[in-house]
Amino acid sequence: MRAHEPVESYSVKLRKGMYIDLFLHSSDEPEKGSFIKMTLYKNGKRSSVFLKKDKASFLCMQLQFMIQKGLELDMEELKKKYPEQKTWHIK
Repeated sequence: MRAHEPVESYSVKLRKGMYIDLFLHSSDEPEKGSFIKMTLYKNGKRSSVFLKKDKASFLCMQLQFMIQKGLELDMEELKKKYPEQKTWHIK
């Protein structure tokens, strides 16, 4: 398989005119390993980033950490604003 042909791909629509494509590519040279290409499309312009798996894994962990921290902050604010309420719905 050639390096430019994706093994897997996924697209995430962020909002109208803006989305992210993710591609997993194999390598012709096993010692270089497979890699991930992430492309951001925004209003007709695109920007690409090539990530080795270790960097992609670290980015994923950091995003998960930040999402969890953000949810905790949201819950604190909701508890202050609505102290009598037992459950909340966060988007």
